[in-house]
Amino acid sequence: MGICLAAKEAGYRIPEDFLVTGFDNENKASYFSPRITTIGFSKADIMYNALQLFTRIWEHNADSIHTYASVEHVFQESCGCVSSSPADRGQYVANSIMSEVHQSDMQNWMMELDRFLLDCSSFTELAEHLHTWLDEHNCGNICLLMNPDIFLLENIDALLEVPDDIYLHNRYPEHMTVVYPHTAADRTELNTSKGTLLPYASISDKHNIYLFSPVHFREREVGYLIMENCDYLLEHQFLFEMLNTFRTAVEALYGRLILHKKNKQLSQLYIHDSLTGLYNRMAYEKLALPLFQQYMQKGRPVGILFADADHLKYIQHRRIPHRNVP
Repeated sequence: MGICLAAKEAGYRIPEDFLVTGFDNENKASYFSPRITTIGFSKADIMYNALQLFTRIWEHNADSIHTYASVEHVFQESCGCVSSSPADRGQYVANSIMSEVHQSDMQNWMMELDRFLLDCSSFTELAEHLHTWLDEHNCGNICLLMNPDIFLLENIDALLEVPDDIYLHNRYPEHMTVVYPHTAADRTELNTSKGTLLPYASISDKHNIYLFSPVHFREREVGYLIMENCDYLLEHQFLFEMLNTFRTAVEALYGRLILHKKNKQLSQLYIHDSLTGLYNRMAYEKLALPLFQQYMQKGRPVGILFADADHLKYIQHRRIPHRNVP
């Protein structure tokens, strides 16, 4: 179409001055003026042939690494031919309007998903909200598997320290935690080293299509997401936006969990003596006084001991024996 427009601006006529042909057989070609001759093909056939070739290569049974899909010649006005079944330009306008409506709806849905995910407080809740959203948009089940070290951050208060870097940069660990779906209190782990990537496969009469997508923060791997029968998102080209929204929510949650842990550690340092580890005066004002007032209001006996030792650092220094350095 770009060539046709440029030719018209330069004073040339198509097909009188030269012929134009395209490829892909996009809908726009049939609604353009002149209607553009093109080549049509089936993406489903190409995918099928590619998978067949991949299977033969995997089984070391491929006679050739090339395969060819069938094509269809669509002769139209840009090569001087007459279209056998010209498209209705009015229908094209109607379809374009409906496409814009679908795009607007999906944009609203994506903003809704972003709001729901950013309010989550755990990786499990993230997956549950995503599954609910996908279920409302004609998608099937999902599975979320994560690096076990990262998933431990859900119970970050129970961790003494958070490692500086808990990511693997070159591959997934051999054992992945099944974050979603889960049916028991104890999380199950999947041994990916044995070639098992799907924690379960629903047994049904129909065939299911599973889409595997990595979940990562730039070069840092987190895990992978499995979606079942997400045709709707694929057809409307919103799969990438959905995955990007989910990854952003996972990264934001990770940052909030780490910040919560650091703030709690800082708060503990604030109310503990650095030498003895005992509560200091700040802890007395923050913890002991409210407790004392609470007991006094209830008429219950309570006692608070506050001690101050002079030259404690000197005593601590004398208690540590000096090493004789030769």
